[in-house]
Amino acid sequence: MKERKPQLHKGHRARVKEQIRKSSLDGMNDHQVLEALLFYTIPQGDTNETAHELLNACGGTLAGVMNADYSKLTSVKGIGPHTAHFINFLRLFTRRYLLSAYAEHPIAVSDAGPLCELFGAAFLGAVHEEIHAAAFDGNGGLICEKKLADGCFESVTVSPRLLLDFAASNRCSDIVIAHNHPHSSCIPSREDIELTAQYHALLAAMDVNLKDHIIIGCDSSFSLRSSLFAGQIWEEPQERRKHHSDKH
Repeated sequence: MKERKPQLHKGHRARVKEQIRKSSLDGMNDHQVLEALLFYTIPQGDTNETAHELLNACGGTLAGVMNADYSKLTSVKGIGPHTAHFINFLRLFTRRYLLSAYAEHPIAVSDAGPLCELFGAAFLGAVHEEIHAAAFDGNGGLICEKKLADGCFESVTVSPRLLLDFAASNRCSDIVIAHNHPHSSCIPSREDIELTAQYHALLAAMDVNLKDHIIIGCDSSFSLRSSLFAGQIWEEPQERRKHHSDKH
């Protein structure tokens, strides 16, 4: 009678799931976390090797895997359409979860820190430049966060009509706009500053306050209002008049 080989992986998935239930992800490295994630789309077989292949193809990080597009994911051995769709959906779900968490409590819209965190979540996984806007009520409650436009790596603009419609449809007191520089620093360009001044004036005519323009770079974030680049955009009218008279 032929001797059966021991089933080394028997019960492995159940043990991993129990470990996660008891200890969350503590003590697990990235490939083990990814291996466990793949349990839910690859019903049978050893997902450990697939997890290694996926990490190697996507820069060696979970972020690289989560940000990979469908074609990149399906180019990896063992990753089919179902799993690729699941990973892409998981990134979108995570973004929605983070934005939902920010909506639970008022945000100090004059404080750059919380705004940078909010839009850091909004641009999660973005690889092209986008412009977003967030509408707030008078108490800092987040009414809506929405992408208004997207474009190429170099530049993107949003029509004034889109921004005005966004403000009107949300009946908000305050708006913060943001855009990302996914492959460069968050230093604003001259066009960024000029557009901010234009948007500020347009919204003011609707009695809506443009509170800030946040830029999310590849490794940091930036508040235009808190910087020296803002010039006179957020000066009070009397301060602006004084500045103008001092020049003459």
